[in-house]
Amino acid sequence: GHRIHLEVCWSASDGDPGRPQPSYGPAPHIDDPLGDVSLDQYVANLSRRETDGSTRQTGLDGTRRSTMSAADGERGRRVLRRPEPLDHELDQLA
Repeated sequence: GHRIHLEVCWSASDGDPGRPQPSYGPAPHIDDPLGDVSLDQYVANLSRRETDGSTRQTGLDGTRRSTMSAADGERGRRVLRRPEPLDHELDQLA
């Protein structure tokens, strides 16, 4: 029942996290923002657990986790995703 922490760069940004991104560039461009989900949302939906990821590059130095900023000053951050409701859960809510 524990939360999943993804230590994958760009895992909270839509788009392909395996595609190389410049260190200080903007967030990845996606063609269909409603059709794509971020890697951390995909993991949350699949595992049915809360999952967090990073909106930019991330790293650990032994004592803390850090995220980088873009050249334009946009700061990276950690984002918590909850699983999206399943069909039967939506029926119960309705």
